[in-house]
Amino acid sequence: MKVRELENAYLVRLERGESFHEALGRFLKERGLASGRLSAIGALSEINLGFYHLKEKRYSYRRVEAVEAVSLLGNIALLEGEPVVHAHAAVSLPDFSLLGGHLESATVGATLEVMVEPAGGAVSRRHDAGIGLNLWDI
Repeated sequence: MKVRELENAYLVRLERGESFHEALGRFLKERGLASGRLSAIGALSEINLGFYHLKEKRYSYRRVEAVEAVSLLGNIALLEGEPVVHAHAAVSLPDFSLLGGHLESATVGATLEVMVEPAGGAVSRRHDAGIGLNLWDI
């Protein structure tokens, strides 16, 4: 991982083979970031995309081996005191078709260029039993 700090954001370049969530989680802890947003483009492998079924309160997943991340968006909040990334991705397959959904997990392919914009302050998540998800506590 390579990091460059700008005035109001961080440029984070994840390297081939890094876990998206683990690497960004480590970065957030090192910088003490508790809220914000992120966007990214690049190449991913071993990606799990999820779709949430509200009635059953469960995700279904689709695993894809190699994709281009054409749009990856997310936010940062605390869950049980630890910074976590909640991200969704639109990805392109080799035939140029698109898939999208909740980004459960991903390994970086060639590279992933991430812009992290801290929000200042802290936002927490708490479990909402009616929805079945950890939602912003606002």
